[in-house]
Amino acid sequence: MYNIIISCFSLHRIALLHNTDAVSVLRENGFLEVYAIKKLIKKLCSGISVGCVAFVAIIFIFPLFEGGANAFFRQKTGEGWQQLAAYCIIIATGFSVPTLIYESSRLSFRLKILIHLTAGALIYLITAHFSGWINTRPDAAALFLLISSTIAAFPALHAFLSAKRRAK
Repeated sequence: MYNIIISCFSLHRIALLHNTDAVSVLRENGFLEVYAIKKLIKKLCSGISVGCVAFVAIIFIFPLFEGGANAFFRQKTGEGWQQLAAYCIIIATGFSVPTLIYESSRLSFRLKILIHLTAGALIYLITAHFSGWINTRPDAAALFLLISSTIAAFPALHAFLSAKRRAK
């Protein structure tokens, strides 16, 4: 840790001597890539944890509407529950990792939201297709897309309205 701190001070001193910004010096010496990888790993871990929480929430909440825990848990085999847990983790990670786009200062906030939610929705739809949640009939698939798009619009609308409030 001490060596990293000394290295950062040295890089900053080099940046001052060469009249460049510290980011370009960090990029030249490979420190920026390590920082980006650490952020990516944090986002992956965040997505995995949110997926696990979603899975546990499904296990606790859905039996209330399905006639009790015994009736609810009889619907799937052990393999089915493992697949559902994996799908929850994949979908949550699919929405978590694209939040790295918010680190960019070059894009507008609306474009960042669009990229984030489009990437997440795409991963969600691919996962839903392979899991069998989307019916292959065109009318059922269109209804599923309409419902999922409506649900995905709520976070986007909330983010848009909060950004608008902050701008005022």
